[in-house]
Amino acid sequence: MRFWFFWAPHFVIVGGAVYDVAARGYRPTWRDFRVATVAGVVYAALVLPFNLLTDLNYGYVGESAPGQPSLVDALGPWPGRVGVMLTLGVVVMTLLMVPWEILRRRGATE
Repeated sequence: MRFWFFWAPHFVIVGGAVYDVAARGYRPTWRDFRVATVAGVVYAALVLPFNLLTDLNYGYVGESAPGQPSLVDALGPWPGRVGVMLTLGVVVMTLLMVPWEILRRRGATE
């Protein structure tokens, strides 16, 4: 049950996004991109000091626990990897926007 309690909320997030696109006809815009980018930076700016004060690692923007390495550790030493994570997030979101921009320019959306 612990497995399902962990993964169910993750599925709901991704499933909700897929549902919005497939069933409700949502088409992301560059405004949505800007909002998501600002939200990610604000999240990191709020969570990082919290992690420092509490010695936690919410959002993987804190220092990793010894003996519990994660994939994020491959992005370099902390705290420099926070910038790498934010940069990668913007790059990935930009790549996700490209197909929608191509469709929009062809007049296939909206």
